[in-house]
Amino acid sequence: MQDEEEKSFFKFLGGGEASSDFTRRIENMVNRAKENEIWRHQFMTWQQTLDMERRLVRDETRAEALAEGREAGLDEGRKMGLAEGRSEGARTAALENAAKLLSLGVAAETVAEGCSLPLEQVLQMQKGQ
Repeated sequence: MQDEEEKSFFKFLGGGEASSDFTRRIENMVNRAKENEIWRHQFMTWQQTLDMERRLVRDETRAEALAEGREAGLDEGRKMGLAEGRSEGARTAALENAAKLLSLGVAAETVAEGCSLPLEQVLQMQKGQ
């Protein structure tokens, strides 16, 4: 007998007709609940609350991901800026040192090698003095 009730119950859950006392009782309770305005209002309010909470969680997650991405981008930009600044600083120092060495009469080839500059650039600097 229990097997028949279980079969009837699962058929009912799948959209079939209520064919046992148990499934007919369930169907009656569901119909009464559907007709109960207070219950329907409570259910709709509950569903709206869930939807709102889902949107809030989604929006918070999106905001956190954007903030993390923005911070990672800023960090990467800072690192690139520092590296570029160091490189530019080293180049400026090399050019200043080369100009000073040339003014002291050091040979262009020696200046180029010592300052890690192209010889052509050092020769141009020498001509400009």
